[in-house]
Amino acid sequence: MVSVDKQALISQLCTASKLQGKDLEEYRARLNKMSETELSALISGDNKGENVDTVELNHSQGVNKTEITKKDAEDSAIQTIESNANQAIQMIDSQDDGNISDAYNKLKEKFDSDLAKSNVEKIVYKQLETAYFLKEAQANNLTYREYFEQRKELLYKTFPGIERFNDKQKQSLKRMIDSLSPEQVLEQQDKILSLPEAGTEGYDDSVRSFLNDFKTETTDSVIVQNKEFGMKVKTQPKSKFELADGERLMPFDEVYYLEQGVKFNKDNIQKYNESAAQFAFVNSVNQKREEVHKILEEPLKLVKGNNALGANPDVINSSNKQLNTAVYSALAKLYGNDEGKIKQGLKELTGENYSFKNGELVLEDSKFKFNTDTILPNIAQTILDKIDSNYEKMTNGKSLEDYANQMAEDYKSAYGSKDATNLA
Repeated sequence: MVSVDKQALISQLCTASKLQGKDLEEYRARLNKMSETELSALISGDNKGENVDTVELNHSQGVNKTEITKKDAEDSAIQTIESNANQAIQMIDSQDDGNISDAYNKLKEKFDSDLAKSNVEKIVYKQLETAYFLKEAQANNLTYREYFEQRKELLYKTFPGIERFNDKQKQSLKRMIDSLSPEQVLEQQDKILSLPEAGTEGYDDSVRSFLNDFKTETTDSVIVQNKEFGMKVKTQPKSKFELADGERLMPFDEVYYLEQGVKFNKDNIQKYNESAAQFAFVNSVNQKREEVHKILEEPLKLVKGNNALGANPDVINSSNKQLNTAVYSALAKLYGNDEGKIKQGLKELTGENYSFKNGELVLEDSKFKFNTDTILPNIAQTILDKIDSNYEKMTNGKSLEDYANQMAEDYKSAYGSKDATNLA
């Protein structure tokens, strides 16, 4: 699952902070309480409410390029996997409070009590276990045996049709799973997660094909002698796979490769963090740009139309008031509702000492009442032209989709495509 990744933004900010130890953990905790928009603002330098033009200048050199350590990259990878699982859990259960441990336990209880689960839930469960395994491996607490046994258990719980198996069938399935090597267990698990959703077109045929392949993989054909019918071919589970030296500790990189399907590479992790931060930043600026357009376009169109048609003064006055309110709202959106910055922004836009007093545009130090019929439309149009021009400069002609595609490509390089493909 690829999306604007909060944990990638947090990792980017933590790396740039150059904090260590307790200070770093406290900083990370504060960042975790912030929204993705707020995190994007910190990266862009927009946390004080600068306008789009200032944001573009602050971000012109791109996100911070400080090289991360392998430990930082490991932490970032674990957090990203958990973050992806959390996002999926929110789709599954609206009651999720965002706590990864509670969410894990909640989903685990569901699997224990009700084994018929959607593909999303199966993949989320697997991602949460992946994060757990990586944490344990990082702390030198994960043995090959523990990893192997838990992966066999997940294969059993997600097996197609398991909810309809009787006790004898379940015991037979466990013996068949026991015959698989670690690599075969993971291969069979991937096949299950790639099956169509139950009840959809092609599901039954896909399950039949999977079951035939699974049976071939886990059973042997033997010839038995029967007095009444003579020779007969019978299938039986293969011998149990014996794990050699199962108490050895599994290294982080091996767990990562087995779980994600790609080698762990700290540079790829950092590259994804950077592209995710870039996408989040550009998306945030674009959303602000679209909001300003939405605020100004209709009132501006109304004023221009009334002026062109020579509408009566009451109608023109009414539309001017609407545009006056819209201009103030747009400036407040761009300048963080800061009166001083709004005034400075008007100065930069018009060259005049305009400001808002009691909600109305005024020209300071002027003894004359100016004609808002032309001033307000000019200011509104200048704002729209300016934010569009700055957005084009910032993106250098790239579309938001281009940034999203780059983020997805970097995600695939860093995290593989197994679970992302199955969740798509």
